[in-house]
Amino acid sequence: MIRHNFNEPILHLLSVSPSHGEPETILSTIYEHSSDGIFILEPVSLETSLDTYSPPSHLSTTPTHSQPDAIDFRFLFANRTYLQLLSLDPHKIIGRSLQEFIPEVIRRPLEHHLMTCLQQKTINSYQQVFTTEEGAIERLLTLSPILNHEGKVSKIVGICQNMIELCVLIHHQRYRNFFENAVAGIYQTTPDGHYQIVNPMLARIYGYESPQELITTINDIAHQLYVDHRRRDEFRLLIQEKGAIWGFESQVYRKDKSIIWISENGRAIWDAKGEIIAYEGTVEDITQRKQAEEELWRRDKLLQGVAKAMHHLLTDRDHNAAILKALATLGEVTEVDRVYIYESQLPSDSKTPILTLRFQWINPSSENESTSKFTKKITSQLGLSQWSKIRENYPIVTHFLKNLSQEERQILEQEKLLEQLIIPIRVDKKTWGYLSFDEGSYPQNWSEGEVSILMAIGDSIGGALQRQKTEALIRYQALHDRLTGLPNRTLLNEKLSQALQKARHGGTNFALMFLDLDYFKDINDTLGHAIGDLLLQSIAKRLTASLRDGDIVARWGGDEFIILLSKIYREKDAVTIAQRILDILHPPFDLAGHQVTIGCSIGIALYPEDGEDTETLMKKADTALYRAKDSGRNNYQL
Repeated sequence: MIRHNFNEPILHLLSVSPSHGEPETILSTIYEHSSDGIFILEPVSLETSLDTYSPPSHLSTTPTHSQPDAIDFRFLFANRTYLQLLSLDPHKIIGRSLQEFIPEVIRRPLEHHLMTCLQQKTINSYQQVFTTEEGAIERLLTLSPILNHEGKVSKIVGICQNMIELCVLIHHQRYRNFFENAVAGIYQTTPDGHYQIVNPMLARIYGYESPQELITTINDIAHQLYVDHRRRDEFRLLIQEKGAIWGFESQVYRKDKSIIWISENGRAIWDAKGEIIAYEGTVEDITQRKQAEEELWRRDKLLQGVAKAMHHLLTDRDHNAAILKALATLGEVTEVDRVYIYESQLPSDSKTPILTLRFQWINPSSENESTSKFTKKITSQLGLSQWSKIRENYPIVTHFLKNLSQEERQILEQEKLLEQLIIPIRVDKKTWGYLSFDEGSYPQNWSEGEVSILMAIGDSIGGALQRQKTEALIRYQALHDRLTGLPNRTLLNEKLSQALQKARHGGTNFALMFLDLDYFKDINDTLGHAIGDLLLQSIAKRLTASLRDGDIVARWGGDEFIILLSKIYREKDAVTIAQRILDILHPPFDLAGHQVTIGCSIGIALYPEDGEDTETLMKKADTALYRAKDSGRNNYQL
């Protein structure tokens, strides 16, 4: 049994009326406006008939004790819709019995449900087919008892509702619930860009308090909503071509001018003339999805760039060139203004590290004129209080600029630095320096994944520097004397070959000196090899100090040294330097409590007078050395 009640306000008014007159007044207003058939019946002989009533045989299988016509129902009211439904005369039925006017096919089920309503004192509904001039129509009859002050049923109100209209009402209500509570934005707009209908979700997506605020605020969708106003024209063109569109993605402005991504589904509404009169569709906020896609794209791009940078670091023998190529690759994939490497060195007389720029890449398309003076300016002139502290105390530094004071941030903005990512570079398990990414155009939002990837390249750069350091040490050891640290024969031969090429092409002169210590063997045998080694180291220091920039002193072996003098314009220049060497070695050496005095003999060969190749010059210098020894030692000979 159906128990809907779609006219509760009417029934409530009737139920509180104490007399016949008040319901008449209420119903007279309803008559002209209700599309439902409304009538009021009054049961007759109610007290003597309730206990003996049983429903008609075709409606119930329970035994009957008396006939239903023992209970009579009289019309008190009937509105125009109900009278037209049964083709009744309003002047004849009021106060008359139900049995006098209602066809039996309609009356019998009606009486059954009326008696049920009387017995149970509850609303009772059922469906009934009526035959009219237009054919058979189905109505929903709802019978509602009205109780008097004693709690007895005094009247029964009947309402006949059109089933089609009722279904439409239910459907409309369901559609309204769907529209109001949909998880997607729903809209209808005019062709020229005005919103006509929007649901609450669309208002929330665009950041407005209510649909009405959105409708009244935006009157030009193309320019007020879309970040790229041309997207509206593209939207309209696609719909005009295809009739509908799905997954149309665009960036739009919210009320607060922040930008989000949306996906639209839409279709056109056409009039009878084939012209578009409106657009309607749905909107979904896809900002999180687009951000995830963007982050994934950036990560993949960064991974490819890091792989390329690592390839340079691992395969290029020129470590400096490899690091510069790696910085350029990283700068291109991260799209920052500047990528650079600073070495951090702690002076012995200071607690503040000194930063020295070692490598740098600047974006060619950037307007940021960052230079190597920038960090020095920050630490010395600008005095940013937390700069060194933050850099030293944190393994990774990003988004820290916003934690600086307003004054300091303004200074950085003037220097065109809005965001900086600093990654430490470690060599020998110690912080050697920093890899820094500077952005001066817009704040760069570094994700945790991107930072982790760039930490790996920081480690790779540290590894490259470690290899460079190791190789430099190996090369140094291969080209230098281990005892004195002076160039050895191999490095001297390289330098002599270079001097010959330069002299031949440039027309310059140079000199070659052979130097042999006088009586070194006696000192070594008398005082021991340890003192002899200390003497050789001290002599190497004095010789290096006596020479000019560009001159080279090498240990040839034992107590023999060779000196290559560049830029010798005349013989006197070489002689002057030779005498300076004799003079600088004359003072005694204090070696572990021993005062040691030693002299030397020097042989000099000049290019090109004494020879134009290495072998000839070496022989001439050696010959001059022996002449110096034969001349009493502690002198020089040409």
